[in-house]
Amino acid sequence: MQHKPVAGKPVHKPAPVPHKPVAGKPVHKPAPVPHKPVTGKSVHKPAPVPHPVKGAAGAGFRNFKNGVMLNDGQGDLDDRNDWLETIPTASGDHIASYYLTIPYKEWIYNFQHDCTMDPDFMHWLFHVFVPREEAKEKRYPNEWVSDTLTRKEMLNGIKNERVIHLNSNERKKKIIRIDKQGYLIDQTNRPYHTGARNTIKSGNGWAMFVTDEKNTIYSDSDSIKFHHSSFLAGNYVSSAGEIAVKHGKLVGISCKSGHYRPTKKNMIHFLEHLNKHNVNLRNIPIQLEWNIGWNSPIFYDAYQVLIGKYKQIAAPQIPV
Repeated sequence: MQHKPVAGKPVHKPAPVPHKPVAGKPVHKPAPVPHKPVTGKSVHKPAPVPHPVKGAAGAGFRNFKNGVMLNDGQGDLDDRNDWLETIPTASGDHIASYYLTIPYKEWIYNFQHDCTMDPDFMHWLFHVFVPREEAKEKRYPNEWVSDTLTRKEMLNGIKNERVIHLNSNERKKKIIRIDKQGYLIDQTNRPYHTGARNTIKSGNGWAMFVTDEKNTIYSDSDSIKFHHSSFLAGNYVSSAGEIAVKHGKLVGISCKSGHYRPTKKNMIHFLEHLNKHNVNLRNIPIQLEWNIGWNSPIFYDAYQVLIGKYKQIAAPQIPV
């Protein structure tokens, strides 16, 4: 005689699937673990990244009144994704987000749907994703995995290319101070001059800069390995962009920072700091909109911007 199934309870019903650990792991530990699923988000979007390492430059001023900028994991991964660089590898290195977007999309989707998914992103990246893609590379080495990246380029970036994050001593060497006359002075006590520096976006004569919560200015050339995020190791900044300086005299400012994408509010905050320290802003061109006019940027008189007016002027004469 066969037994009847218990009413209302199918015998084949699987056991409940346990939840993943909740978010809250420090950034310095491997891979932030998001909630599963992320409340209020569609499953294909990324979970928020944790806040910066406690004690690092810029950490702990989330309530900074003049505005805080950091790619925090909110929004479209194809747009605001540079926060991925703050996730360290097992050796503490940092991979450019350009190479991490594709694997992170796969990992976060699987993590939110599969309870057996490895919660450590970097561990999964090097032990699952990379070996699998290497096998594909042998058959299709030049296959495009995105609009701008082949599989070979992606794997090379993940395995070999790293973004520099400065420590406190290295950071001090990038400080630019302002003297009583309003001249910008480098760490050799000489007038800062950007003629021999360059940036990827604007070219020769420009240097990138960021300011921290105390409005300390950090500046230098950028490169594939050295980004705006390198100065403060991916942490908060109060303003960011590029400056052109001729033997200590400021001659131009731009808001070109793909990492931090400063708003007008952030740039005006930078102008207020410069003005407070006697830096001449009259007839100094400043670009305020980061996302338009890369090739033909619009410049305004920095002093007029400071007093609430927007008078367009010519582009700066770049120092050589």
